[in-house]
Parts: sequence; C-alpha cells; structure tokens
Amino acid sequence: MELINHNSCFSSVLACVFLTICYVGSLYVWRSKESRDHPSTIKKRCFSVFVMMLLAPIFTQYFLSDPSDIYEKMGLRETALFKALLLPLLLTATLFLGPLTMQFFSGGWWIYLEPMFWISCWQDLVWVRNHIMAPLSEEWVFRACMMPILLQCLSPMTAVFVGPILFGIAHFHHMLEQIKGGCEVKTALIISSFQFTYTTIFGAYSSYLFVISSPR
Repeated sequence: MELINHNSCFSSVLACVFLTICYVGSLYVWRSKESRDHPSTIKKRCFSVFVMMLLAPIFTQYFLSDPSDIYEKMGLRETALFKALLLPLLLTATLFLGPLTMQFFSGGWWIYLEPMFWISCWQDLVWVRNHIMAPLSEEWVFRACMMPILLQCLSPMTAVFVGPILFGIAHFHHMLEQIKGGCEVKTALIISSFQFTYTTIFGAYSSYLFVISSPR
C-alpha cells in the first residue's frame, strides 16, 4: 500500500511545508555564536543552501505524480525560452521604473560600468549573500522546485498565493536572530511581520511570473 497519496493536495502542500522547514533548518545546522553577518556564518549558510539546492529537485521528483520532464516543469526548458526571459524582465523593469529613471537622470547608473564596483561587491560576503545566494536559492527552492508540486493539484492562481505564504513564513526565523541580538520581542515581531508581508507579495509576483512564462 502506498503511504503517500501523490495526487492529494494535502500531501502536496504538506510536502512544500516540509521543504520550507528543511530550507530554514539548513541555516541552523551550524552551532555558532556569531551573528548572521559574520563571514564564517555567511560561508556556512551559503554552503547549507547550496546543498538544499541540490536536494530540492530530488524532493520535487518524488512528490510529483508525473515526474517525467521534471526539469521542464521546473522552468529549465528550451520551449518558450524567449518568452520566459523577456516577459519577466519587462514586467520587473516596469515595476522598478521609478528608481531606474531616477538613476538614469542622476547619472548614478554609471557606477555599474565600473569594474572596481563589481570587484568590491564580490569581495563583500554580505553582498554575495544578499544579491546572489539568497535570491538564487530561494527562487530555485520556493519557485522552481515547489511550484510544480502545488500546480499538480491547485489552480495556477491558487498556487501563486499558497507557495508565497510559505515563502513569507520562512522569513520569520529572522525574528529569533533579532531577539538574540538584543531587539525587543514586540519590535522584532513588527519587523518580521512587515518582512513576511513584503516577501509574500514579492513571492506571489515571482510565482505569477513562473506560471505565465510556462509554455502550458
């Protein structure tokens, strides 16, 4: 008798909850008294999420009722590739049109043409974590690996909102670190609640892009 009903929405959502717990839990497998911005902490956590990025597709394959063409379902495909690249880029550029326009007219965008700017960025572990590892691992795990599991039993628009809620909840672990750093519980809760709100909204936007850029 099969222990897990792969066609069950409950099983699919539960699988995504478990994947969320594993992702967040991987950040805390290291025993350290250092802050999250300490170089050693950043290196260890980057390694943890890298391992999660390797394991997540295996997890996704197991919980898909039809694991054929798994990488295509995860967004790694040649079909409609131009659409998948161009449409999210245009929509996101439109979303940030205000700041982009201000930078253009102020001349601030010239800094991105300076090689030393990028060299200094790559030498800053906090920058690498915030701009490379965190976005890459989160989009891979919470979008590419999680959305196919949800889409097999939920409508696209429902999946667009269910997945991001888990994505937002995953950021509540920062509350513990803020309290540990001396922040009051009430203040930490307010900060984390705000972070939950905007990460959930962004997650919904990102998931929406994942759905509309799909060839199906």
